[in-house]
Amino acid sequence: MVLYDCRDRAWQVDSVAPLSHKSTVAKLIAGFCNRKIPVRITVRLITEDPLQVVLKALTVAIDADDDILTQFTEAAELKNNVGTAHSFEALIGVLKEKRAI
Repeated sequence: MVLYDCRDRAWQVDSVAPLSHKSTVAKLIAGFCNRKIPVRITVRLITEDPLQVVLKALTVAIDADDDILTQFTEAAELKNNVGTAHSFEALIGVLKEKRAI
């Protein structure tokens, strides 16, 4: 799983583990009762530029004529507008404006 923060940094979730080791029966009861279990989450910073990775994947999807993305906007126009995004917030704004999401 990858998480993004407000500064457009990406974090890879390496592990999620309960803080206390309970018996299997206790875990089942906690799951059945929908009780919250405290966990320790281990993450690491991804050093690659996450926005560029997403932009590259979107470009590939637009080039593949993904009907969901290009349903309301021409592929070339969407590709140009997506290329102008300099943050995830701007990218989401462009995609919403062009009715791609």
